[in-house]
Amino acid sequence: MPIWFPYGLSQVIRMQAHERSTGPARPNHAPRASNSDHAHSPLVSSADGWDGTSRPARPELQSSRRPTAGRRLRPGLQDTLDRLSRPAEPPVNRPAEPADGAPLTAARPDAGPDGGLNGRGPDVVARNGASPDGASRNGASPDSAPQRSALPEDAPDLSSAPQVQAPAVAAPPKPRAADSVPGQQAAPANVAPAEPAGDRKTRTLRVGVVGVGYWGIKHVRALEKVDGVAAVVGIDERLAGEPDSTLTALGVDQYGDVESALPNVDALVIATPPSTHTAIGLRAIEAGKHVLIEKPLATSSAEARSLIEAADAAGVILMAGHTFEHNAAVHKLRDLVRGRDLGQLYYLDCARLNLGLYREDVGVIADLAPHDISIANYVLGSRPTTVTAWGSRFVGTDHEDVAFLRLDYADVGVRASIQVSWLSPVKVRRVTAVGSQRMAVYDDLAEDERIRVYDKSAVPAARDNGMTYHQGDTVLPHVEFAEPLAVQDQEFVRCVQTGDRPAADGTSGLAVVQALDAAQISLREQRPVSIAELNQVPSAAAALRLASEPPLRSA
Repeated sequence: MPIWFPYGLSQVIRMQAHERSTGPARPNHAPRASNSDHAHSPLVSSADGWDGTSRPARPELQSSRRPTAGRRLRPGLQDTLDRLSRPAEPPVNRPAEPADGAPLTAARPDAGPDGGLNGRGPDVVARNGASPDGASRNGASPDSAPQRSALPEDAPDLSSAPQVQAPAVAAPPKPRAADSVPGQQAAPANVAPAEPAGDRKTRTLRVGVVGVGYWGIKHVRALEKVDGVAAVVGIDERLAGEPDSTLTALGVDQYGDVESALPNVDALVIATPPSTHTAIGLRAIEAGKHVLIEKPLATSSAEARSLIEAADAAGVILMAGHTFEHNAAVHKLRDLVRGRDLGQLYYLDCARLNLGLYREDVGVIADLAPHDISIANYVLGSRPTTVTAWGSRFVGTDHEDVAFLRLDYADVGVRASIQVSWLSPVKVRRVTAVGSQRMAVYDDLAEDERIRVYDKSAVPAARDNGMTYHQGDTVLPHVEFAEPLAVQDQEFVRCVQTGDRPAADGTSGLAVVQALDAAQISLREQRPVSIAELNQVPSAAAALRLASEPPLRSA
């Protein structure tokens, strides 16, 4: 065991330095007792003040068993002690040896008078041993694993010496603005090299948002944080006269019409009133732009089909803005239903209620029902076959403000009921799934408890035609929640980059519009309407606006 191990290297260093100046020190205590002596002798007092009544006397550094005077320590340790006892000398900058004949440092445009970086001395080699021109210190290739640089054989061992912080080195210059893509922040110096111009163009998109009102401004803020978006462009006729200060603060380019903005964007998010979706979408597709159209995709099945056909012919992405299909809680509800955790699913019950907001172009069915129709389609993995609707116009004269829908899914044997209202004292955003063994409730307003699973069921009794009820625990599954709009916009950008077809594609949007069409016909004719009728007689599809219809009153 080394002599300094029990006491610490610092004590040995001070002792050795004292010996060189005054000569060897004499032991001032009795020799250290052996283990057998300690076992049979009482505790003694130590001269350095230790309490001998509570612990043994501390053995001194100089003992008769391990004398150090006149004895040479191990060469490595002795050299280290000799070096540390000498006065500190200023460090000497040694020129590094070139690897394979190549210079270790390259000329820098910002080098100082002495050839260093900003006059701070010679240029510094990178930490992993690589030189600025790509050659490593030990001659390895630049892409090989980093290795510790070799030191001269006579270099002192500094592993036990106090660590001194190296002087700060100026950071390498940032890329020039001309080398970066417009609207994109310059990449840090330690990331992978920039992609070729061709790849960069497909991975850094300029996305325009048509309609920067209540919902459009949410898209603008979400797209600002989406990976792969170089710039966001705001497009609204209200921006033709004076730029919007909020968009200006976000650094968003602004245009007053779609035509002037199309040459400056790669894709469009259309968040305008539903009556304008088809016209703007067809114009963007004709210009070769990818489009995401907010719900509903169009105001009739025929218009939705025209968008799908145009997008397929142009080879661009067409995505429907079914935001709740990108909601983690809806994903959990789908897993519970499709995984048979609830047993055999009996029905879905959806409620979307609030006081307002009244719309001028569409009624409450077209405004609120698309969300629940898309949720039901997504959770069940099916499309409705028959739609029945009834509703009333209490406050508005042009559109229904309260409505009820019943959707039959014949292929899975499930029925979904949907209640929508602009005339409710409380805001409700709830979907209930009832199964033979359990029940689940998705409440979008309960931030920390969006999904609840109730271990409850009703089972027919074996006798007397009665009913037995099972009451169990209520479970709150953990849901890792993310903003659905941001997830949707990220998915849109990813599909544009990769060419993948989004799950909420044009056909998904068409299925929702067909259900809305059938609901309007059922509302007018007071009968169930089959989706097959819309396919056989396209002209029978009614537009979602009912301005000329007489007011409907509930019984």
